[in-house]
Amino acid sequence: MILFSDGRWPSFHYSTHVAATGPRGFGRVSDAKPSKSARKRQHLALQELGEALIRLGRADLETMPLDDSLLEAVIDAGSIQSHSALRRQRQLIGKLMRDADADAIRASLAALGQADRNATGLFHSAERWRDRILAEGIRAVAEFSNQTGTRSTELARLATELASANSEFRRRSIGRRIFREVHAIITSLPQPITSSDTNQATE
Repeated sequence: MILFSDGRWPSFHYSTHVAATGPRGFGRVSDAKPSKSARKRQHLALQELGEALIRLGRADLETMPLDDSLLEAVIDAGSIQSHSALRRQRQLIGKLMRDADADAIRASLAALGQADRNATGLFHSAERWRDRILAEGIRAVAEFSNQTGTRSTELARLATELASANSEFRRRSIGRRIFREVHAIITSLPQPITSSDTNQATE
């Protein structure tokens, strides 16, 4: 038994210490609620996520990890014309977003955006190959076949037809068909060539 010289018991204030630092002083787990500004930031982030969903088409929405009520609310928002009704629908979506898996939705949106960027890159690549074939004819077709590892009799035929085209209208018509054929080929490749590949080929 330990006493101070004046006979008082030592006061360790154990409960206060544990509350402040947690067992063994490793730090307590805070049960404090998020601040007002943190809640506002979270609310705004969910609002922006909801707006991104509203801008999607039905087919893309079907790929998102949304429950039925949220999916229906977002789809309905896309057909609302009244400004006030749309505002109320956005508020509903905001409430439903609180129970949604925001991280999973963001990941799906990011994947969808990457797919869009890939599609845009393929489109530009097809444009560049079309322009090369229009300018160089069968020589560009041979280079395209070499880079893609494909053999298109349709492209060869179009290049031959291009050589005998006697009007700008005819060349534009052939150019559209060349674009469609090239685009179909490069999108079917396991590792589609990109615009940068086409640039290197022209150097």
